[in-house]
Amino acid sequence: MTDSMSQRVHEYGGAAYTLTSDGKIVFTDFTSMAVCAADPDTGKTETVLDVAHCRYADFDAHSTRPWVLAVEEDHTIDVPADVVNRIVLIDLEKKSRTTLVEGSDFYMNPRLSPDGTRLAWTQFDHPNMPWIGTELYVAKLNSSGRREQTMHIAGEAGKVSVTEPRWAADGRLFFSTDATGYFQLSYLDVETSAVKVLKLAAGLEEASIGTTEWQFGNHSYVFLSKKTAVAAALVEGASKLITIDLHSGDWEDLNLPLTSVGFNNLAAASETSFIVIGATDTEPGALYRVDVRAGGTMHKLKSTLDITLSKDNISIATSITCPTAHNLITHGFFYPPKNALFRGPPDAKPPVIVMAHGGPTGVSARSFNTQTQYWTTRGYAYVLLNYRCVCLLFTAQPNLHTT
Repeated sequence: MTDSMSQRVHEYGGAAYTLTSDGKIVFTDFTSMAVCAADPDTGKTETVLDVAHCRYADFDAHSTRPWVLAVEEDHTIDVPADVVNRIVLIDLEKKSRTTLVEGSDFYMNPRLSPDGTRLAWTQFDHPNMPWIGTELYVAKLNSSGRREQTMHIAGEAGKVSVTEPRWAADGRLFFSTDATGYFQLSYLDVETSAVKVLKLAAGLEEASIGTTEWQFGNHSYVFLSKKTAVAAALVEGASKLITIDLHSGDWEDLNLPLTSVGFNNLAAASETSFIVIGATDTEPGALYRVDVRAGGTMHKLKSTLDITLSKDNISIATSITCPTAHNLITHGFFYPPKNALFRGPPDAKPPVIVMAHGGPTGVSARSFNTQTQYWTTRGYAYVLLNYRCVCLLFTAQPNLHTT
């Protein structure tokens, strides 16, 4: 056993651990792919489940029982077409697992309600991918840990995607869906089985909260209390941290300098504060604690990099759009040359480097980056251009896959 909490379910991994109600850490050991439980008080770690050829991810612990939900990926026949995905219930005391859901090609987001009586999950099948069409389901979980009364909630294969289902303290199931062309929040009232859109007040009609799930564990929004959530809304590719009234849909911009927040980089700390990893125009990614009272105050806990570059030499991005085929657009960021000691001829345009990121599962973000600043301090303009499919994150352009 190693001390590496990681795994390769769906190859991209993510969400390799969870915390139980009694404070234990349940995680996947990367070397063995076994499910383990660690006790922070004693420092002891034990193997809970070690099934040959199986990988585990996306854990969610029951509030009162020694149960943990997980996505199980079975590589007994280790050929892509024959790999089997399912959702299982792991009994930490009996060190066994029971299959709850199977039959689809892929599963994500097994989530237990606060009282542990319901579970939600998303699923999709080939040839669909998470950004083309996923379906959200809810079922009851009986006292024996068995699934009952399954109900389809939202999403449609090949047409509508659903991401980040999350139970609120009041029993509503929130999720984000791109049914409108942008990822926006909706919720299920389990008492009436009604699905409603959480219609945000004016100003975020063309913003996305949530995105396609390349890996497990996305957290584009989190609950601070029964009334309030905090979200990283994407507006033309840049992050805007906001608070949302979960009943009225009113929202408030926290006006923080963070321009780039990763899709899995939010966590609630208290009813009035949260933890976020993000970057600004002039500082690299860092861990912050944010207090939402009085509009939001930000305290840096740890930076990823100590920089010595003067702000007089830091180039600040401008958001741009570019026309593409089929009368559509893509988004990017333009960084002009910037060096306090030099100035180009007034009648000359600078050379421009256009950078395309590593693939359709990546995204170029507006934030401080040493590679970008290397070129801009040397007289080059620098353009970070997103693929058209990536712009599904923040513009209504359906059915763009990998172009």
